[in-house]
Amino acid sequence: MERNSTTGKRGGILVPHDAKGTGTEQQPVVIAVDRREVTFGGGLHTVDHPFKWSNVMAAPKADHGTFSVRWFRTLTYHLLHTGGFLRLATDRGRVYWMAQNEHEHRTADWKLHFSIAPEDKWEEDIGLAWDIVAALFMERCCDAGMKARYTPWTDAGQRGRELTVYIFEFKAAYGPGGPMAELSPTGIEHLHYLGPEFEYFNMLPRFWFDFIVDAEARLKAAGLQSNGVADGDLALPGCQFASLRNEAYVRAPNPDWAEGCMLPKHLWVYPPNADGYNGACDRNPLENTITLLEVYHEAHQHAMVGPHQPGTPTPLTRAGPCGEASLRNCMSADVWDLCAF
Repeated sequence: MERNSTTGKRGGILVPHDAKGTGTEQQPVVIAVDRREVTFGGGLHTVDHPFKWSNVMAAPKADHGTFSVRWFRTLTYHLLHTGGFLRLATDRGRVYWMAQNEHEHRTADWKLHFSIAPEDKWEEDIGLAWDIVAALFMERCCDAGMKARYTPWTDAGQRGRELTVYIFEFKAAYGPGGPMAELSPTGIEHLHYLGPEFEYFNMLPRFWFDFIVDAEARLKAAGLQSNGVADGDLALPGCQFASLRNEAYVRAPNPDWAEGCMLPKHLWVYPPNADGYNGACDRNPLENTITLLEVYHEAHQHAMVGPHQPGTPTPLTRAGPCGEASLRNCMSADVWDLCAF
């Protein structure tokens, strides 16, 4: 079945937003993230874009260049192929991964996972999901990175983690500016700098709330199916595709250790699914976002079922999954204030 990343119907195509800029570092595409502006028409099928899955897979080893967007600062994205994944990242994202590696993955490693069940060919379904989430990732000017599997998981315990979006968190262990602080070439130090100020995404609950809600709507509209919540992940309220997990390594008994031997008694290991979504017990940076999702889900259900006509959808006053005005009537003032930038 031919599917479209914007409508989910045969042949239907949305006209992409006529954003200013060409996507180069000199002329980045200008995006009003705080207005949930749609630049790529909800997907990459409607524009000539270097990171479209089919383009990349047609020449995996080719240089697919960069793409730049600007909200209040410019972000430039490029591709990586590592560990069985196609990755989309900023330079800061690559330094973030370097810092995590240097600390043997013991620091917080929060991720949004998107569960995709391939109905036909893996590359078609995962490619469509990549096109949708990668477009949204750049539309929202996300920093750090995201990735998708080239092939289905061979480890059944990883089912439901077909796509991953990284949530940046700075840790003092990375040192002032991060591992590239004294090594970056002159003039581009700012691209590699790690600091707590780049956690502003997490400090605005509405940022990740919008990202998750929009990703859910686009994946569903494209006709994709969820592969179920990954074992060990936290199911997010009202979500079919998205889940949350901290994959910071945890201490586990060393099976080869014996009394009097030189081996360490414990090892740092990838968190087993049985440890749940936060085996390392780190602070959850999306706690307020989850609260918004809970209230939004409840309000959405209420808005779609009017009190006088049970089972009949309530007329919507604004575009969106359920209408912002309807939702606001169902939320307390304190909760609604959390939604605002």
